[in-house]
Amino acid sequence: MILLYRIPALRILFLSALFLLQGAKGYTQKVNQIVAQLDTTQNDSLKSNLYAKLSRHYSRINLDTCKMYADSVGMIGRKTNNEALLKRIDYYYAVCELNAGNYDVALELLNKVTPYYERQKDSVEMATMLYQKMVCHYFKRDQSNFLSTANQGIRIQKKLGNEKMIARIINLKSSFYKNLQSYDKAIALAKEALQIYESYDDSLGIAAVCNNMGDMYTLSGRPEAAVPYFQRQHAINSSLGYEWGLGYSHGNLGAVYLQQGDLDQAEYHIKAAMAISLKIKGKMELAGAYMQLAELYLKRRQFAQAADYAKEGLNISELSKNGKQQKVAAQLLSQIYEEQGDFKKSLTYFKKYEAEKDTMLNETISQQILEIETAYETKEKEEEIAMLSHRSEIDQLKINQQRVVLSGLAIVLAILSFLVYRIFNQKKKIESQNQIISKALQEKDILLREIHHRVKNNLQLVSSLLGLQSHHVQDPNALQVLNSGKSRVKSMALIHQNLYHKENLTGVSLREYVEKLSSELMHSFKIDNQRIQLHTSIPDMLLDVDTLVPLGLIINELLTNTLKYAFPDGRSGSIHIHLFESENQLFLDFSDDGVGMDLDNRRSESFGLKLIDTLLDQLEGEMEVEVDQGTKLSFKFSEYKIAA
Repeated sequence: MILLYRIPALRILFLSALFLLQGAKGYTQKVNQIVAQLDTTQNDSLKSNLYAKLSRHYSRINLDTCKMYADSVGMIGRKTNNEALLKRIDYYYAVCELNAGNYDVALELLNKVTPYYERQKDSVEMATMLYQKMVCHYFKRDQSNFLSTANQGIRIQKKLGNEKMIARIINLKSSFYKNLQSYDKAIALAKEALQIYESYDDSLGIAAVCNNMGDMYTLSGRPEAAVPYFQRQHAINSSLGYEWGLGYSHGNLGAVYLQQGDLDQAEYHIKAAMAISLKIKGKMELAGAYMQLAELYLKRRQFAQAADYAKEGLNISELSKNGKQQKVAAQLLSQIYEEQGDFKKSLTYFKKYEAEKDTMLNETISQQILEIETAYETKEKEEEIAMLSHRSEIDQLKINQQRVVLSGLAIVLAILSFLVYRIFNQKKKIESQNQIISKALQEKDILLREIHHRVKNNLQLVSSLLGLQSHHVQDPNALQVLNSGKSRVKSMALIHQNLYHKENLTGVSLREYVEKLSSELMHSFKIDNQRIQLHTSIPDMLLDVDTLVPLGLIINELLTNTLKYAFPDGRSGSIHIHLFESENQLFLDFSDDGVGMDLDNRRSESFGLKLIDTLLDQLEGEMEVEVDQGTKLSFKFSEYKIAA
């Protein structure tokens, strides 16, 4: 029997605390009080704020009502010619569509409004848009876009100094890895988020992580470990008198007791969750409670009650246009009728479920449809055979016809059986080959990490030897050569260090690498950040190792020469590093406002600049130099590779 709590499409019902934080205070304010305020105020600014609260409230209850209040905000925006309010309409619509499970529509709306906040340079609103996009990618199971958006969000929140929001993103990343069944990583991230929330004594944040931790332990087959976290979440919600949260924590406890087989405890908590859902008119939550009760009665083999509750859940999810819940309800009804032996109804609901399926379940669903259709066809054939046997007692002529029909059916069944046997064997071969390929890929992954690790260690050994040798050299020129060599070796070692720490073993983040390299060089030269300021503008792109090694050496040489020569006698100034890609070419602008340099004389004496010339050939690059109130070097590279 499939536990309802384990079905990915329904997990949205049990990730409450992750998203209720968006408006927990708004939900606790009575809707009729907000409406009463609207009737008594003429202040457009206050009215738009109240309409916004109502829009957020109904985003979880009624999509049309949510949009109606969002339109009211827009009316005030048009009346007052307030562009900011007009742009908020798309944001409120996006939240409505997100909560309804229409993630592509929500993303389209968020992408539409984002350029406005970029032009306004509003970091706070940009961070808000980014978080909503991240939630969309999370529910779409778009792994690549989710991770890149989440990491970008953490960087922005660090700049804003918003640690609570960082904890919120980390907790969502934890849920992401939980869905991939990487429970160790998921738990480690959840504990990191919990530590942040506990440092601020943030009750709702703590409840959010407890919800997530309980979910992880339940999904990984350890419900006994989940109970304390769900109980802590429930205690927090009780102490706050937070009805929304109590509804979810009752639901969580009901689900975990259901998994443990403690049906009486499960029934108590599920019905408590249902009572709260009815009170706060939470349609999504109410549908979830009905479906939990359906599963409970299915476990008790009380099929009529189970079917009634599942149908109630399906009706509510259809009215609220929640495709994810419709899929779960249909699957549950299919299972109930299959247990009763009513394969026709089971097939009907399973096809409804199959129509709502997501791409991650295609193979499983196809197999289940085949099994149900086979059972249904088999029962039909059995009934047909019985009917023919009965008629044979009445009419001898029909017996011969029936024998012909049965013989034909037998031949067809034999052919089908042979085909099924062949398909089964072929499937086993494919599974075996996939296991071999998977094992080979894992071994290759381990080998590549070991290679990068050893290369990094060897380069660090060379760097250490050069450093050790420099302690015994008195000649300033020789000492300078040794230190320059040491710096170049460390720049290459940094690449391999990044590689064996990352999931992608063929590429390194250009931004992360340049920032680390710059930081280490500034530290190596003991540069005061207040005296010489370093400004970087670098895209978040992955470069192939063959490209990053020469490019890193070029940046290393430029930055080293600038730090050594551009700001003599304690002079202050700034350095700018700008990397960007355009028309299948990579550009590097490196500039400083120092004393300037005589490139022709320096080129003839400096090994570093000769090295740059050699590396330019390797990357099919071109260099332009401009010396005016400092030095600017512009590079254009034609031969470079983006990591796969």
